[in-house]
Amino acid sequence: MLNTTAIPGNNITAPTNKTEYNFTTSLIGCQVANLFLLLTSIWILISLILYGIRNKKWRKKPGTSTLNSGLIYKACVMSVALLIPRYLLNAVIFQLPSIEKGLLYCERITDISIAVRLISRCAIYVFLWLRQRILYEHPSTRRFAGKYVNFISWTSLLVIISTFGGLFWASIFPSNYEASPYGCVRNPDSSSNGTAGYILGTGLILAQLLLLGLFIYPMVRGRVALQNTCKNANGIKQQQHIRNVFCCFQDHETKSSDSVVIMIRRSVLCTIIAALSDFGSAVIKVFISSDTVPHSIMTTIYSTSTLINIFCAISTFEMYVSILKTPCTMFCEAEENEEGKTDGKCPNESDSVSPSIGTTSMTL
Repeated sequence: MLNTTAIPGNNITAPTNKTEYNFTTSLIGCQVANLFLLLTSIWILISLILYGIRNKKWRKKPGTSTLNSGLIYKACVMSVALLIPRYLLNAVIFQLPSIEKGLLYCERITDISIAVRLISRCAIYVFLWLRQRILYEHPSTRRFAGKYVNFISWTSLLVIISTFGGLFWASIFPSNYEASPYGCVRNPDSSSNGTAGYILGTGLILAQLLLLGLFIYPMVRGRVALQNTCKNANGIKQQQHIRNVFCCFQDHETKSSDSVVIMIRRSVLCTIIAALSDFGSAVIKVFISSDTVPHSIMTTIYSTSTLINIFCAISTFEMYVSILKTPCTMFCEAEENEEGKTDGKCPNESDSVSPSIGTTSMTL
């Protein structure tokens, strides 16, 4: 007969084989990490809102496209805003064992937490998708757009939504979690479809590769076009190396194209980091996910991965440093105004205003 352990205040008994390892220290560390993630996400959200208000990022600028009329900035703000309820739910999950009869709601609270996590991750990939759509609207890269690029772009969005929709269905509806003295753990008797998991994982990898390809494609096309121009102009192929493989667009000496180059390089790097972050958290889950490990520990790992992705999304903006230090800048300026003097210690806010990039500004 299987030995059981009573959970005080919850009228629940849990198998003792689920409590062979003492997770107290690990859970304390995860709670501290979750608090840091929560405070960091609040800081980022406040910074984005204040920067948007100061620089009028919520309004459509004359001559800008529909996609670039503040929609990309709003999408970034929304992605960050979704993190806060997620981290608050994580805090609730940590406290379930200490709440009277709290573990009776293990499945419900865990499902809500997973749902918010998947929505926030999906929002980040939708943001990156919007990034590449704006990329192909810029005059320097518009010539690289076509029906095939447009088809791949919309296909990637369909794969993103379908994959996260499938993950939502597979994670929420089965009864996967039950109570233990250390919180919610996976139910070993729950039915899980491994094939569906592999298919959905493959779908996510495909979406990441499509997004990455859409960012890299203009660089490859631009480099080939630049080499052909040099060859046709001089009669022979130039032997000198191209100074910068990314500076490959028409009018590449202009500030406008330099800004496009910076955005593409950052977007490529951020997409790779986001993909590696998701892959790393999935690998960790494979090694430690079992019916003995509290779900709150895995939640902390996924939450850390998501915050890394958020930093990647913000880094695609040219003025990301100015965005993140906006509250400090405003506080410093308020102190200066109150004292009636300027001592030069505050950052120059005029530096945070992005130069205009023609009719389709791509950066902040």
